[in-house]
Amino acid sequence: MFNWKKQYNSLSLIALAAIACATMNTACSSNKDAAAVPTPQGTIALDAVRVGMPETTFKDAILTFVQDPNGSLMGKVQYLSRGRDANGGQYMVQCKDGRCFGLLVYHQDQPLTKEQALATMEKLFPTDKPAQSKVDDQQIKAGNVATPTETFFFGDDYKGELIYTDKGASKVKIIAAWMQKTAG
Repeated sequence: MFNWKKQYNSLSLIALAAIACATMNTACSSNKDAAAVPTPQGTIALDAVRVGMPETTFKDAILTFVQDPNGSLMGKVQYLSRGRDANGGQYMVQCKDGRCFGLLVYHQDQPLTKEQALATMEKLFPTDKPAQSKVDDQQIKAGNVATPTETFFFGDDYKGELIYTDKGASKVKIIAAWMQKTAG
């Protein structure tokens, strides 16, 4: 015969231990970038993604990102977001040597205003990036490029790009953030 009381006590202890382990692993995090770490469920918020993050962030966020089978060459690995951000943008992450060196946000179906694009671009960089040092808007001023690019430099470390839908630079279809220097 079964001793139900002993089995019940054993199950209770196992459940209590599981709850204690889960509480200890989630309640006491001292990582300042906790928002940038994928959850145990394999997700990460798109607005937490930044240039310079470790590649493992995207590799482990399997429900948010998928490795692009056509985007891996010469040591570069590319990940695509499965979903879209609040403005409808799809993210493309480019990594090399274990670090994200480039982020692109595509708005092919619903282009953004320049103001919306600049706000998105700002979120793609680390918070400690240098101040904006210059802007290259020659393609817009010249008016001879079908889809002009406006480039923003932040010291020697980072650059951002807005790629417009037309010569008039009325709407932005691609927002890019690049890390200029890599460790090593």
